[in-house]
Amino acid sequence: TPEMYRKILNLVVPSIDDILALEYPYLKDCKSINDVNDILKKYSLNYNDLNVKQVKLINDSLILYPKNNELLMGLVEIYEKLIINKPDFAEAYANLGNSFKELSMYDESIAAYNTAIILSPNLEEVFSNRGTVFYYLKKHKEALENFDKAIAINPDYFEAIAHRENLLEEIKQCNKVISTNEDSNELKQNFSSTYLDRGNILKDLKRLDDALISYDLAIKIKPHYAEAYYNKSLCLLLTGNLIMGWESYEWRW
Repeated sequence: TPEMYRKILNLVVPSIDDILALEYPYLKDCKSINDVNDILKKYSLNYNDLNVKQVKLINDSLILYPKNNELLMGLVEIYEKLIINKPDFAEAYANLGNSFKELSMYDESIAAYNTAIILSPNLEEVFSNRGTVFYYLKKHKEALENFDKAIAINPDYFEAIAHRENLLEEIKQCNKVISTNEDSNELKQNFSSTYLDRGNILKDLKRLDDALISYDLAIKIKPHYAEAYYNKSLCLLLTGNLIMGWESYEWRW
């Protein structure tokens, strides 16, 4: 029991791992880094005394609960301090990327993951997490590439396999909806966003001509669809059609 464990700890000098195991139920309920330090203070410790693995233990328990930006920013600060002391520690960058991901700071997250991969190219979890960030950014081609790399490193890595299958199924269902709609004679208003989403996926997969068709169909259904014009303009610019690209871009204004 926790009570017996506390008595045992009083008889020996506890390791930090022992302390975290004992206090884990309380650490996961913390709302800020100060709360964490209040618990560790009983053992004459603070957050800065923890190594990367120990910080990750707390981090992993915290992100199972509703996001707390103050706490996550505290984790970012700790990981950055750890990196200063040990700049070649790939796991520190990986966990820094995870914290940025939870904060929806996706550019910073990708940068941290990139460094982790440079330092340790065989971390399948980092490739999978970077793929998830690319998915959030609607960069589906890059997301698939990262899921594939994670699976190549570890063919049994379930998280990457699941994310990859979900993304492929999303693309498949999008195409199925569009195909069904194209076979009908009536274009319905609520399909405009579906055409837009399909166009974005095709653009990310570098199928630019097909993407332009989808954007045009979205605009045909909803003539004043600013988001469709914006993404169409980006697609046209990518094809090198600068004049029409800028015209579509400026249309929004």
